[in-house]
Amino acid sequence: MDGAMPERLYVPLTSQSVCATRPWGGIRVSGIVCALCMLINGCEVYDEPIEAERSKDSAKHNSASKLGPDPFARPETTRRIKFVESYETGLKRASDEGKPMLVVFRASWCRFSSELPHTTLADPQVVSMSGKFICVLVDADRDAAVCRAMGVKAFPTIQLISTNGQELERMSGEMTTPELRTLLREAIQEINVARESEKREVF
Repeated sequence: MDGAMPERLYVPLTSQSVCATRPWGGIRVSGIVCALCMLINGCEVYDEPIEAERSKDSAKHNSASKLGPDPFARPETTRRIKFVESYETGLKRASDEGKPMLVVFRASWCRFSSELPHTTLADPQVVSMSGKFICVLVDADRDAAVCRAMGVKAFPTIQLISTNGQELERMSGEMTTPELRTLLREAIQEINVARESEKREVF
């Protein structure tokens, strides 16, 4: 009948029906699954170079940031952990002072990296224990070669290195305050045991 509205067909919105009726449905569903995995596990870079091109959304965010402060960004807080922002400098200081290293690998485009200084790294117990380490902050964009050399592909990553350069512990992705407390506490105990052993060998 002329002028009559065509009858609408309603299809239940399941992943199968979307994929079957729309050629791009599978892409959307898989994209959602990937996004959920990123929220749970942290930010990962697989086989691409560390300085790989950002996504279009990240590029838009970067260009928008030039226009003014991001209203959704967390306010700056006083950094309570004293970081050395050079891996080489931190390594030299660790050697000179006989201290282990606490290395934080971060990426500016990773939400978990941005939140870490305001959450887990701001915990008073974590800050107190960090004084027993030379703390180093490594930026994935500025120090991509260091990330590759240390085999870091997930952000944030916290690595603990002994006074003789051996890796003690490594933790990647989103981490809770109790997890980092335990990591630091166990590393400090291990270092103290090693030092006592060295003293006994000397005498």
